[in-house]
Amino acid sequence: MKKSTKIILGIAALIIVFVIVAFTPPSVETHRDSRMMIPSSKEVVWEVIADVGNYHRYATGLDNVTIVSGSGEGMVRSCSDEQGAWLETCTAWNEGNSYSFNVDPGTGFPYPFKMMQGTWSVQSIDENLSEIQIEFNYQFPYRWMKWMFSKATHEAFDEGDKTLLDNWENAVMLSDVDLNKVLNKHFEKSGVEKLKMLETQIWKGKSNDTQFVLYQKRPGKARLDAKKDTIEFSQIYDGQSSWMIAPWLGNRPAKTTYPDNRAIKTYSEFDSPIYYAFNHNHDMAYEGFDYVDHLPAYKVVVDYPNKDFIEYYIHAESGLIVKQVDYFKSQKGEQVNMAINYTDYQEIDGIQIPFSMEQSFSYEEGSNKIEITSVEFDKSVDTSIFSL
Repeated sequence: MKKSTKIILGIAALIIVFVIVAFTPPSVETHRDSRMMIPSSKEVVWEVIADVGNYHRYATGLDNVTIVSGSGEGMVRSCSDEQGAWLETCTAWNEGNSYSFNVDPGTGFPYPFKMMQGTWSVQSIDENLSEIQIEFNYQFPYRWMKWMFSKATHEAFDEGDKTLLDNWENAVMLSDVDLNKVLNKHFEKSGVEKLKMLETQIWKGKSNDTQFVLYQKRPGKARLDAKKDTIEFSQIYDGQSSWMIAPWLGNRPAKTTYPDNRAIKTYSEFDSPIYYAFNHNHDMAYEGFDYVDHLPAYKVVVDYPNKDFIEYYIHAESGLIVKQVDYFKSQKGEQVNMAINYTDYQEIDGIQIPFSMEQSFSYEEGSNKIEITSVEFDKSVDTSIFSL
């Protein structure tokens, strides 16, 4: 046999092998989405995701879903989008935990899959935190289709699942959590009951290149002493009036008023700021949930009598404040805001203390890093330091 003939036959054999492989069904693929944390009980989350007859209200691209027959395992539903309509059968139903649907072959499914199965599940993290997982198993009819469409299929699942999870999350949040649940969890986890028993607190720390000591004493007294290089200044609140002592004021006590005394008056609120607002009957409202640095958080808004208001973001899992945004009037009467992010919580005598904070203002660029170096409870603090 001539060499050229052997080459031709070899090429032909390779082509045949390629065609055989290309038109052989590939293995089943699995696309597993990242789990989404939802700040609600497993029971409430299940009620939302188990509403399989209204799946189209949450999933992108579907025009309609209708239960054709049955319930639980064996249920059949009809689904439709702009490409066509098809049937799906429930192949597994684990009440309160998970369910699976298979696309019924030969019922008009308009997409190039030999097999498609979806599984949706929820599990409990704690009594007020759950996570949802979505898993799709699918198979293309031929390997060449897998080679061509696998990446695009994964991207489509990513986009669709994100929309579905976001919509489910919104539905859960609207149906479950209320202000009392959020507050009770925060009070319990932050150690408010222990905090209420204290008489004094002494906080030491630094903000950028400024060292400070904050003294707090019941009832409603606070003093902040700070030093930057050789410059020393103080803010004082005795429960009635506030002063500042600083070189730019001639180192003589100068009375301060709103908005200059907002901070020192806030420091005098010995207990958790949310507990203080709750205990003084300020208007409070739960306004749903949000994310702070990818952490699911409850949003509680407190309205104060002077028209200021503060948004508190309470981590859904820990129950601790991870961010607050204060809205108030500047000296010029303009609406401004200050945001503080709280991290590095450490427990001291059963009370949660944020040892790291980042503060920023709407009217200036950048942020201030605040690091707490120590916190002491019920140490002797002379009441005279709050007087002039």
